[in-house]
Amino acid sequence: MYPLNCRYKVYRRSLSSRAPGTYSWNRYEGANDMANELVAIDELKFDPNNARVHSPKNLQVIEESLQRNGFGRSVLLAKDGTILAGNATIEAAGQAGFDKVLVIETDGTEIIAVKRTDIDPEDPQAVGLAISDNAAATYADWHVTKLKELVDAGHDVQPYFLHDQLKALLSKANQVTEAEDRPTDLADEAITKEGDVWSLGDHYVMCGDSTDHDDVHRLMDVAGIQTAKLLVTSPPYGVGKDYADNSREDSLHNWRVMMRAWIAEWSIIADMAAINIADIRVGPDGREVHTYGELVQMCNDADWPYLSTRVWLKQPAWFVGPYYTSSYRAVDDYEFIGLFGTAPYVARLDDTYHWRYRGTWEMTSVAKNDDHPAKFPTELPERCIVMLTDPGDVVLDPFVGSGTTLIAAESMGRQCVAMELSPRYVDLTVRRWETMTSDTAVVVDSES
Repeated sequence: MYPLNCRYKVYRRSLSSRAPGTYSWNRYEGANDMANELVAIDELKFDPNNARVHSPKNLQVIEESLQRNGFGRSVLLAKDGTILAGNATIEAAGQAGFDKVLVIETDGTEIIAVKRTDIDPEDPQAVGLAISDNAAATYADWHVTKLKELVDAGHDVQPYFLHDQLKALLSKANQVTEAEDRPTDLADEAITKEGDVWSLGDHYVMCGDSTDHDDVHRLMDVAGIQTAKLLVTSPPYGVGKDYADNSREDSLHNWRVMMRAWIAEWSIIADMAAINIADIRVGPDGREVHTYGELVQMCNDADWPYLSTRVWLKQPAWFVGPYYTSSYRAVDDYEFIGLFGTAPYVARLDDTYHWRYRGTWEMTSVAKNDDHPAKFPTELPERCIVMLTDPGDVVLDPFVGSGTTLIAAESMGRQCVAMELSPRYVDLTVRRWETMTSDTAVVVDSES
């Protein structure tokens, strides 16, 4: 690790009399009087409004350069220590073992340059610093929904983009919102037939049974995949096309059989899983069943070991009826997201730092469930995808329902391979994707 002491010179711009609008640069003799201090790296705050997504490769390039070449550039802080530019640099520096930051205060009228007194321009370290500084940026991308939030809040970011570039990014963000919120008119009779496999651009959706070995392997064969990085899903609370009635004595038993069956099939394909579930099941005796606890045990039994939990805090989208007022049950304004798998941990530290490691995720529920009884917001699979995968990875959903995981995968540059038992919900997924992308989905395999 390299020491963080340095000597610095500051140059201040001044108006030049040679031509209007040009500047000359003179040595600012008062530079050595500028305030500076050495602070702990963890005193800096990551920017919650950072609209950049930094992939693991992005952070890896920065970290390896720091370890090999030392520090070669500055970061930009607001006066409260929030990192305005250089969030990934500070994250990677922490991983590389740096624990101090030399902070130089300025009002923006001075250029702050880092002068490395230990290297010449022809040194390998100089070349490495120059290349890595530019190469690292190629592995980062824009978080379109965060960028749209900044624009909607009144921030004028247009001057920093080519016009068509910003327009395209905001259009993509708008498509995600519209695909989630727009009512979808479907034909009275489903277009999809049982056994159909649809191709939606790079994605695949099959109308089939996620607990059936032949259906699962047929879908994977058509999609041309053997393994996937992540599975994201919210399994049904009943069996079959309709949600089961809790009053049936065999309902809980059937749910357990269904859960074990799909976990056995899909756990051998996906390295990781993020499973959204609530404690909504009730046993024959009327007592609430800790279904999330049972899920954890089922996944452990299938060699899909439990890793961690996030709790989704939401706004209840239902009234408080007799089901709650006649029992100890509370209205479910939270649900669990269990993380399971065997893949080694990858530190994907980026602009999502402010929610990624929190135990609770506050996300607004879908306003209307008129076309599917259990839709979750696109933000839920989107967070799981960003946290656990890289662009281009395959994401599975054995119960894709209205297509939310596929919509999230499309917006985040991942490939989704999904299953859904209901032909009408497959139609809904296809329609949402076509609305979002303006492309046309096609049936590429069928049993009929």
